[in-house]
Amino acid sequence: MIPLWNGSLWLSLGRKQRYNPFEMLLGLVPSYPQVLYVSLVSAIVILGSGSLAGALKRYAGWKTGYTRKTLHFLIFFSAVGLHILGWERMAL
Repeated sequence: MIPLWNGSLWLSLGRKQRYNPFEMLLGLVPSYPQVLYVSLVSAIVILGSGSLAGALKRYAGWKTGYTRKTLHFLIFFSAVGLHILGWERMAL
């Protein structure tokens, strides 16, 4: 029998073990303060990106396609930034 570590559950090869999949799924859910903090940061980044794209469209005279590309670039790379900072579970 070889014990394996699978997240928060110990699984053993060679014998049947019962586990609760609901407990495993609850272990993947982040805490409320983490959700609140990352939601706040994401909202600020999205509003800032949208404001920048709007300002480039209105005041700098960029075409709509370029401002849309800029907005998507900033939003997608903010998600990459969340992953780099270690919030893999939060940037879905």
